[in-house]
Amino acid sequence: CKPVLNILRSLSGTKWDCGTNSILNVYKSIVLSKLDYGCIIYNSAAATTKKKLDTVQYFSLLIATGGLKSTSLGNLLAECNQTSLQHRRDCLILKYLIGLELNPENVANNVLKDTKFFQLEANYKSNYKIEINRLFCKLGITLPNKPCKTEPPWSDPFQNILLDDDIKTQDIYSSQETFQNYLASINKVLVFVDGSKTLENSGIGVHIPIRNLRFQYNLENYHSVIYIEIFAIWKAILLLKELNIVNGAVFSDCKQAIDCISFAHVRKQNALICSDLIWNIRSEINSGKIFVGWIPKKLEILDHKIADILAKTSKNGITIKTDIEKMEILSLLNMHFNDIWLKSWSNLRGIADYVKITGFPNLTSRSKLYADLNRKDEKMLNRIRLCCCKLNFYLTRLGIKQNENCEICNSVDDINHFMYYCTKHSDLHNSLNSYCHKNNIPYDTKVLFSTRDTLLIILSYITKQNLSL
Repeated sequence: CKPVLNILRSLSGTKWDCGTNSILNVYKSIVLSKLDYGCIIYNSAAATTKKKLDTVQYFSLLIATGGLKSTSLGNLLAECNQTSLQHRRDCLILKYLIGLELNPENVANNVLKDTKFFQLEANYKSNYKIEINRLFCKLGITLPNKPCKTEPPWSDPFQNILLDDDIKTQDIYSSQETFQNYLASINKVLVFVDGSKTLENSGIGVHIPIRNLRFQYNLENYHSVIYIEIFAIWKAILLLKELNIVNGAVFSDCKQAIDCISFAHVRKQNALICSDLIWNIRSEINSGKIFVGWIPKKLEILDHKIADILAKTSKNGITIKTDIEKMEILSLLNMHFNDIWLKSWSNLRGIADYVKITGFPNLTSRSKLYADLNRKDEKMLNRIRLCCCKLNFYLTRLGIKQNENCEICNSVDDINHFMYYCTKHSDLHNSLNSYCHKNNIPYDTKVLFSTRDTLLIILSYITKQNLSL
């Protein structure tokens, strides 16, 4: 990996103006891909052997951020939104094994089966299978036994589906009035559906205006948005059956959901997530009794607004237990792995300062935080956020300086001192205090280091004072 690290070093020069995000993308492409390759095989190697790969990761992230050599690996991982290589290997292996479990026809699926040694009269239990079952039990999910239905990509689009995919239908969507006229002309029982997903709740709303019926249902929160939207259409079809309504038309504002139902090859990932639901809906459409259509939210149809409100307030509605779709298991696993990583990260050495000054890892977009900054400025801010810059306290760790105290205040010269107490930088403190007071935000490093405007104030002061951090 040394030649690859040299490429990263070349890109990290201040004259190139290559940002941290760009270097991280190169790192993921040419370094991380090599470290991931074959990890299921070499994961059984000794911990000391695998530590050599951690060194490659450390120097790659150090180059990307422009950090000093004494920077903690935990800080770098948090700042670059990365995980440790061991955690990444565990996740990749489990995802691969689950992929085998979901595809019995794969030749490698045999590693999940028990092996019988007749001559020894022994039965070897697959450790991989035991590991998968333990994980599923922990997550409380059960794999559906029904096979995943697929369709060739050259399939014709389904009929009785309304989309803006030709000139005739585009005229229907031109205005609210034309769409209302269309709804009045189709001579069907109109049903309006919508789905909603928040951090706390997932639900659907169904509104049948002609019968003045409104339904609210609460779903499991691990479902994806596309699944919820498609399930809303399927639930509306089931309600039409229960009410003995033969000629029904279901309208949803989720174009992706209608695309998945209409074409087998459109948005393949979404179609796979909801394969069973889509097949059930298509069978009803093929019978000629059900019509499904897209209704743009911008038209602001009142009946659809009611369905939208029902979905958003569905927390107290009827709870429906639904089978988890096979492809959705991966998104649930990602959430599980993220929780594990946060717990593991909090136990890493050397992160105490980062937690105190910057806070726990977050998903704040670096591109928005550091937009339009040159490499030199970005590097300086990275070092401050990483809690390892050219202040006396950190230079003492490197053995460059003998005294860790500030020359003026005679206190430990670290980030905390620089941002709060040092009398030499009182102008900076006044500027930040003024901004915080004006915008009603606390004068706290966790807030200051995650807000673009305050970072620019800090950067402006450092540049003006010609400080080398």
